[in-house]
Amino acid sequence: MQMNTKPGYNVLQSFVDKEGNRQLKRVGAMWNNTGRNGKPYYNLKIGELSLLVFENTDPDGAGTTTKEGSIEMDVEQ
Repeated sequence: MQMNTKPGYNVLQSFVDKEGNRQLKRVGAMWNNTGRNGKPYYNLKIGELSLLVFENTDPDGAGTTTKEGSIEMDVEQ
């Protein structure tokens, strides 16, 4: 699956420049995608780090995990 060319969100980091002014620097982005099951997810990239982001639909807030501790998901690689 290809990511959209334009990210849905930009990831910014706050820093203070030499003059003491607070600045924002773009450090990454998130692209909205849809899995094979039709559920939306995001690809989050910050530098070389690449993560998948899913909505937490578990009412307990714990997520759905397997016996091995990995999260069950159905997305295209």
